[in-house]
Amino acid sequence: MSIKRSHSKYKKLSQEMLSTLCLSAAISGVFYSLVTIAVRALLTSHYTRQGFNSYEITMQIINITPWIGSISLGVTVFLFVFLFLFLTGQKLLYLEDIIEGVEMLRTNHMEHHVPIEGNNELTKLAESINYLARVERELKERESDMKNEREALIRSLSHDIRTPLTSIMSYTEYLLKNSSDYPAEVKDYLTLVGKKAAQIKLLTNQLLDRSERKLIFIEDGRFLIEQLAYDFEELLGEDYPCHIDMEECPSFQGEYCIQDFQRISDNLISNIHKYAKEGSPVYLKVYSHNHHLVLKQSNEKKEETPSVESYKIGLESIRRIAESFGGYLQVYNTENQFEITITFFTV
Repeated sequence: MSIKRSHSKYKKLSQEMLSTLCLSAAISGVFYSLVTIAVRALLTSHYTRQGFNSYEITMQIINITPWIGSISLGVTVFLFVFLFLFLTGQKLLYLEDIIEGVEMLRTNHMEHHVPIEGNNELTKLAESINYLARVERELKERESDMKNEREALIRSLSHDIRTPLTSIMSYTEYLLKNSSDYPAEVKDYLTLVGKKAAQIKLLTNQLLDRSERKLIFIEDGRFLIEQLAYDFEELLGEDYPCHIDMEECPSFQGEYCIQDFQRISDNLISNIHKYAKEGSPVYLKVYSHNHHLVLKQSNEKKEETPSVESYKIGLESIRRIAESFGGYLQVYNTENQFEITITFFTV
């Protein structure tokens, strides 16, 4: 019942178009009659001044009537077409407003409001678009509130975890320093506890870093990449000769998180120190491909690579950062060679 009432309060667009057609036809018909009467009156007045009697005037008008009818009909048809197109054009202009509203909705401009005009299906469509935009705005606001609450909870839990974790790491470190009289098995357990505590601390730091992610506008993105590449080379020192290629790095600007770039650099450097063969060259290339910024790093691996779980944690952190920029991560890992390709945002 409610659906029928909802539809019944709107006029049919087809009925309005038919009404527009009839109105144009009626106005054109009246115009045709007025033109015909006016032309005949002018001709009668003209022939009367020329001295024609009533019979002669009638015969003259009869002879000219086909011409009068043709001219009047032509002007009337032109008026009909003009009126119909003009009245229909008003509805088409409103349709353009609706199309603009749909486009704004598609591009996430939810603040746009389609003006409400008339009382037909187009009006209902405009109201539906405004309703969808309003609901989407409300959902985004709720999502933002939930995200803020979640991040606040993460920060609170992370800080709460850090306090006992610091104590565990301190006591473990103390026990390891004074473990000369301990059995070998106890030393191994203490070492394992220290590693697991370090992993928990790394995860906690990543949670905090992710929850506190802030975007700032960067005018010269290439300069930022150059600075990170310089730090990359400096921190690796003389143990790993660096070959850095920045020739194809494009210029770009936009809102980005500098800490994200720094975390990527830190993870790459950490993995190189853990897994790269000492003295072997490390390659880093930054370039543009298909309108995306690409960072590729490769190195030769140690002959015996220890199984350390934080390796995957670092790659997972890089993958999340790349995805937050609308990119992705590719890893090529063989027995002797490691290569990672990070594709970022459109430039």
